[in-house]
Amino acid sequence: MISEGRSRERTRKFKHNTRRYSVTFPLAAKVDVGTHPVYQWLTQKALNGVLDSQVTWNFQKHLLDEQGRLARCIQTSVSPFDDDILGWLNV
Repeated sequence: MISEGRSRERTRKFKHNTRRYSVTFPLAAKVDVGTHPVYQWLTQKALNGVLDSQVTWNFQKHLLDEQGRLARCIQTSVSPFDDDILGWLNV
């Protein structure tokens, strides 16, 4: 799954150009969600001990508890401000 069409080189150049816009947060490298270890852990019950899921699109939410354990996977269509999510976060 690749939702961002930039090549790694184009992404690197974009990161370099962000200096003129005073971007101060770190920008991540482009990864393949099918093979990256973080995504494998998030999507495979054999690794995370909780559930099998599939990364379907941007803005899918994976909620981790205080110990870093996977608690829930919430689909893209659900707003991050959904009452269920805010309640889980105790906001």
